[in-house]
Amino acid sequence: MRTLRARFDALAALSISADPHAATSSSARKVVTSLPKTNPSGGWRILAAFLCMAAPLAASTNGTSGNFKYTDYGTYITITGTVSSPSGAIVIPSQITSKDVTGIASNAFAGCSNLTGVTIPSTVTSIGNNAFQSCTKLASVTIPSTVTSIGSYAFGSCLALTSAPISTGVTSIGNDAFQLCTGLTSVTIPASVTTIGTGVFNSCTGLTAISVDPANLNFISSADGVVFNKLNDTIVVFPAGRTGDYTIPSNVKYIKTYAFDSCVGLTSVTIPSSVTSIGSYAFNSCTGLTGMTIPSSVTAIGDYAFSSCTGLTSVTIPSGVTSIGVSVFMGCTGLTSVTIPSSVISIGNSAFSSCSGLTSVTIPPNVASIGYGAFSSCTGLTSVTIPSSVTSIGALAFSSCTGLAVAEFLGDAPTTMATNAFSGDASGFTVEYHTGKAGFTSPTWKGYPAINVDTRIIGVSGNLAFGSVTVNSTATAVMAVSNTGDAPLTVSGISYPTGFSGNWTGGTIAAGLTQNVTLTFSPTAVQAYGGNVSVSSNSTSGTGTITASGQGGVPPPPYATWQGTKFTAADILTGLTTMAADFEGDGMPNLLEYAFGTDPKTPNPSPVTVNVSGSNLQISFPCNTTCTDITYTVQASSDLSAWTDIAKSSGGATAAPIGTLSTVSDSGTGLRTVTVIDSATLPAAGGRFLRIKVSSP
Repeated sequence: MRTLRARFDALAALSISADPHAATSSSARKVVTSLPKTNPSGGWRILAAFLCMAAPLAASTNGTSGNFKYTDYGTYITITGTVSSPSGAIVIPSQITSKDVTGIASNAFAGCSNLTGVTIPSTVTSIGNNAFQSCTKLASVTIPSTVTSIGSYAFGSCLALTSAPISTGVTSIGNDAFQLCTGLTSVTIPASVTTIGTGVFNSCTGLTAISVDPANLNFISSADGVVFNKLNDTIVVFPAGRTGDYTIPSNVKYIKTYAFDSCVGLTSVTIPSSVTSIGSYAFNSCTGLTGMTIPSSVTAIGDYAFSSCTGLTSVTIPSGVTSIGVSVFMGCTGLTSVTIPSSVISIGNSAFSSCSGLTSVTIPPNVASIGYGAFSSCTGLTSVTIPSSVTSIGALAFSSCTGLAVAEFLGDAPTTMATNAFSGDASGFTVEYHTGKAGFTSPTWKGYPAINVDTRIIGVSGNLAFGSVTVNSTATAVMAVSNTGDAPLTVSGISYPTGFSGNWTGGTIAAGLTQNVTLTFSPTAVQAYGGNVSVSSNSTSGTGTITASGQGGVPPPPYATWQGTKFTAADILTGLTTMAADFEGDGMPNLLEYAFGTDPKTPNPSPVTVNVSGSNLQISFPCNTTCTDITYTVQASSDLSAWTDIAKSSGGATAAPIGTLSTVSDSGTGLRTVTVIDSATLPAAGGRFLRIKVSSP
């Protein structure tokens, strides 16, 4: 019973002490669990009695000694602060009022920015949380071997420290104890240390290696200065100053919480297939990492494991992972591709928040819940598909995704979804759902525009009866393709009957809108044309065909066409535009103006020339291929009475000699020059004459 009573006395003292460096409540819980099994009700009555009896033992008073503030606990002293901020080096006294100074309280010297050195006496056993935090000029610390614990953030942001003051008696180093000690270049963990907190050397960018005393029973360090547990299966601390690539040894199974936190110089980490678990914050703020292959052996990824890895561009989550934790990839602004396996059933709060580089994400078909802010501020996302398995979407899950225009739900509406889940998304953001899926309403659902994407109604209209259109000319009409459904209509193509064409081949027609298509009728023969214009689409109902018809009309004679382009309607009414007439009175009738390509309304000299070529006579004249309704005939005569045809061009064809009476030069298309050389030799006496005759049927 004395043993039990002694433990109760100890528990009472621990439980009610106000000493900042005394054991925590977790220590008290450990004492309770170590008690022998007794009658529960009787045991707790005894505990209550001893708690009441022990309460007076914890009385304390505060005081000052020189520049130090302290708390007197009756038998020992704890330094709690200073009267004024110290400058330079200080020595903490070993006694005050003849009582040993045994502890340095939390925040005792925090923010003493001019403190350069401190000597701690051998009476001290503990250094509290934040005790020397942000003592930015502190370069020298002497800690005796009597100190057994260094609290969380105890030396955080002590920028001038070059070596970690961990004495040989320390058993416990608190979380973030030396965080942001950027000047730290040397660390040796003594054999006495049994506990290393999380993030102890976080952001110590000058630290490239950590040494562990070989006699330590709990931790070891590798040849390259990485700390592992004694079993060598857990990587505990990676030096934050290391740069380049790192390959985790194949014997490692676990990556501890904060193991690589803020290792900004790392560009690549190879994780072996032996690893099964990645701890929280394990690679947090490793901004230099550009790619990460997580092996299929990994089944658990802790919260914030890759948060703020801004250089990370792609990641594949292995199929053994069932849950993506809180903020795992939050702030990975460079991430453009992520593969989430079908094994995942939940996506945690802020899991991909602020991944602004993500343009698309596939949520696998077994996900049941999407947490608070899971994809918030993913400004690159333009659309997202919510699988039918999802029953819960948290507040702000897709908020501020300014590029997100559509969220398609494949199943019933989620059982729970915050009304602000999609707040602040793209203008016109729309929820799409499918026929037969319960819980949705249209035209709005949960305050967002909502449409049934299975309702797309096509309609085609217009007067496409073209009537008679002259062969080789065109006529146009407008065909309207409408979508009177609730969802965008996709037109994949339009087919036209022979003789018809359109200026639109397909695309998307939004709900309630119409696409006008210009149809062109181009007959090439004197015949009837007609058939269905068919619009191919993903419509759910409606008619996508319409009939087009037309007649190829007889074309006017080429001269009539020329006449219509050269003369006005008023000119034609004068009667001076016929073939035989001479509109401008230059002596060349309109037929010749037509044949030779000259302007019938402007006086022109004759374009026909006759010359001597050697001992032969030749004639040159313009010939127009398009004048298919006339004949050019070159004739020769010796007496101006009897004329003989020696060359001819009909229907726009190339001029050709008649027999051997001439040689002809004629090539090209359109208006070209024809030269005909008379085969007859010029006579020594008498004459030889050539002329061009233009005739119309």
